[in-house]
Amino acid sequence: MPKQNEPLALLTGVTRLGARWVKQLLQEGWQVAYCWHRAPPPELQLEAKTQPEHLKGFSCDLAQPGSALKLWTQVTVWAEKSPRLVVHAASVWHKDALSDVTEDAWFNSVRLQAWPLIPWTKQLVAAGVPASLIAILDSRTASSTPAEFSYGWGKRLASGLVTDLARQAAPLVRVNGLALGPVYPPEADEPRWDTWVKALPLRQQPPLSEVDQALFFLLHSTSVTGQIFHIDGGAHLSRGSN
Repeated sequence: MPKQNEPLALLTGVTRLGARWVKQLLQEGWQVAYCWHRAPPPELQLEAKTQPEHLKGFSCDLAQPGSALKLWTQVTVWAEKSPRLVVHAASVWHKDALSDVTEDAWFNSVRLQAWPLIPWTKQLVAAGVPASLIAILDSRTASSTPAEFSYGWGKRLASGLVTDLARQAAPLVRVNGLALGPVYPPEADEPRWDTWVKALPLRQQPPLSEVDQALFFLLHSTSVTGQIFHIDGGAHLSRGSN
């Protein structure tokens, strides 16, 4: 049974960065619920088996209607309390342009990347205790991304929600965003990676330590809301980052 005196965090999109944050939150004394879609991350599965009262994974496809509230219910039933932190990093990348975008791809992107921020903010406010929601965004969505039409619009809508939700959820709930650039090389060999990094205004890949520091700054800074921090080597300053 989870301990009632530990704050609860919910993280989505727990791939490489998300798994790092799960472990860091556990070290800070948080209980953590995380969701996965296609396959559970093996390293977190092992952690969850060794400390099931502190860490639990949930299978969820957030692109499906109603899934955000369903996940919330599952998490609160397990922990017997509401999250005090939500980090929404789940996303899906589509390579499409206006000429070949489909209705399913566009709406799936919006449902997955933007819509969950709305019901989760409502639930955090309803819980009646101070809480924080952090949306993980993408520096490429600071401007039009013609070759990533569906993905770009999902992230841009999420980005646009940050300020409005922060305004409406205050004073109990803080809503912020973290817009990332090329912080992790792709798992597959990507010949464009070095070119992409060298084209950044700062000519360097943002260190993972700085990404972590930004996330935990937003978590612990009780006077910051409605902000989007760009940890991207300056990628958002150009029309596009790729």
